[in-house]
Amino acid sequence: FIDYENISFFSFASFFGNVTKLHRIEMNQNEIEIIKNEYFAYLTNLKFLYLEENRIKFIEANAFDSLRSLILLYLHKNKLNLLNISLFQNLNNLLELNLNENRIQSIRHGHFRNLTALNFLYLANNQISSIESG
Repeated sequence: FIDYENISFFSFASFFGNVTKLHRIEMNQNEIEIIKNEYFAYLTNLKFLYLEENRIKFIEANAFDSLRSLILLYLHKNKLNLLNISLFQNLNNLLELNLNENRIQSIRHGHFRNLTALNFLYLANNQISSIESG
């Protein structure tokens, strides 16, 4: 279990590279702006990831690919406005996804397609003006 607050610069890859058995990370109320593909690459056993109340504007397309054990992902109260269509594609065990209070403007067909175990999806208080059917 790791809990960090007030982080503005952090070398994710070098810190998390050797803690492959980690199950929970809480990095709330920091100044994180970007989530890169390599940040969580070795955390295959991670189940809970809390990144709420940061300044996240952008998440690279494959940032969560290795998190196949993840069951809870909290990204609320950030500054996300666009979600890559493949962002959640490998999160087959995800039960809960919180995207409340971001700046998301549209939901595209396929955003949540592979989230077959998902029970709770939170999208309140965004700027959603279109939802693509399909």
